Amino acid sequence: ILNFVLDAVVPVRMPSNHLAYFLAEIGKMPSSIRVIFVLDYQNASSSDIDYSKSGPKNVSFIRGEFGAPGLARNAALSHLGAPYVCFWDIDDRPLFHETLMVIEKMKQDGAQVGIGNWAYHDLPKSPKGVLPLDVGSSPGIWRFVFKRELIQDLEFESFKWGEDQLFLT
Repeated sequence: ILNFVLDAVVPVRMPSNHLAYFLAEIGKMPSSIRVIFVLDYQNASSSDIDYSKSGPKNVSFIRGEFGAPGLARNAALSHLGAPYVCFWDIDDRPLFHETLMVIEKMKQDGAQVGIGNWAYHDLPKSPKGVLPLDVGSSPGIWRFVFKRELIQDLEFESFKWGEDQLFLT
């Protein structure tokens, strides 16, 4: 059985132009991270594309018709097994090693939540910081890492947007 340090939940509204890019990034991912893609086929004309069992052992797919990113994320919550979890968006550029460094710092400090930097694709040298004002003005859930126990009784709401902000609150 594989023991992952981090489960990264990624909702994907199908069809997605971003999925192939994200899957290509997986080759750079440490084996201690598992990505759980939640494929939402509610608005797709076909679900014939088979993203399934033949990929790396640290990638899994959940398929369904969810209709909102929060509901797709909720579908993955019962599949979490790693001690840490994060929620990335399909159009994010995952920073695997930096995320693992946040987890190491969380372990050292006994923290239940870690917050990392993030930057726009076209402005990688201008990251949004982790000071309170930086996080308050840009609190995207993709920059947070949680101890799984902290969020085990939480679920996302069914809103089309803003469900991540409510979850953080």
